[in-house]
Amino acid sequence: MWYYGLFVFLALIPVIASHYVLVRPGSLWYGIHYYRYPEEVPVMLWTATLSVFVMALIARLCHMQAMSKSQNIKTFLLFALCFLCGLLAVWHNSNFKAEKVMKYDFMACHQQWNRILATINEENPNNQIGVTVQNLALAMNGMLISNMGDYNQNGISGLLPDVTTDATSPMPTAEAFYQLGMINVAQRTVFEAQEAILDFQKSARCYKRLAQTNLINGNYEVARKYLMALRKTFFYRDWADETMLLLGNEKAINKHPEYGKLRQYAYNEDFYFSDHTTPEMLESLFFRNTKNRLAYEYLMAYYTMTHDLKRYAAFKLKAEQMGISTSLQ
Repeated sequence: MWYYGLFVFLALIPVIASHYVLVRPGSLWYGIHYYRYPEEVPVMLWTATLSVFVMALIARLCHMQAMSKSQNIKTFLLFALCFLCGLLAVWHNSNFKAEKVMKYDFMACHQQWNRILATINEENPNNQIGVTVQNLALAMNGMLISNMGDYNQNGISGLLPDVTTDATSPMPTAEAFYQLGMINVAQRTVFEAQEAILDFQKSARCYKRLAQTNLINGNYEVARKYLMALRKTFFYRDWADETMLLLGNEKAINKHPEYGKLRQYAYNEDFYFSDHTTPEMLESLFFRNTKNRLAYEYLMAYYTMTHDLKRYAAFKLKAEQMGISTSLQ
């Protein structure tokens, strides 16, 4: 009897909770913020939820019957059938293309450049995010100029794609902006990506990058706001505690292997920014700090892809006039 009472109790929980929690009508039945698209509920979410009750019901029915050897076999076959049906449902509803895209985005987020290189050597990415991450990993390892012809390319869109208004695709581009030293552009791109989240939630990943960009720019109070929020999270708490010690500590920031380097790379003058990749942006980065190898790799890749020999000659002449060597190091 208690078994059926438990089902009734579970069914009443959303009804009771709806009087105390301010959420969209009906959202307590299928989960709050489990799925990012508020107007859609994926089939697999319902399937996974109902499978719990189905399996429990099967177990209850089997328990009510005499457990003979033949009955044990039938029970095993029944559970095996349910397992296979669930496996087929997962396989049918899985989007493996999206999984690959998220894999590349994950590796770029965690700056796993060697792992990216190992992955693209096994399978050449053929989507824009994959190609963007691929070229960033090649450039981070000083291999973009010499090896980019060995992999799929998407023209200059594979270097720094135009930023779109969604919550996912701008993130690898923002990572490239950040590593290049385009700190303000990276900050704007990440902020806009966060604001494009459809259920209006905030992203700890975006908060971390916004804290980093404001730290590099010296906006310590703004960085503190993001770090204080991250200190309340499970996965970012330790990182936020460590980074809090850098606030206002110019000497420590300048000595930091990442933040100090990016401060030296960052623009020090205002300019008109275009969403389209332009060689002027990359040239400015390079002439700002000729140790910025990443900017040089991207600039040479841009000239190679566009076959712009005239602009390359002008760049080389300007570098020679300034006494800067443009040969590969």
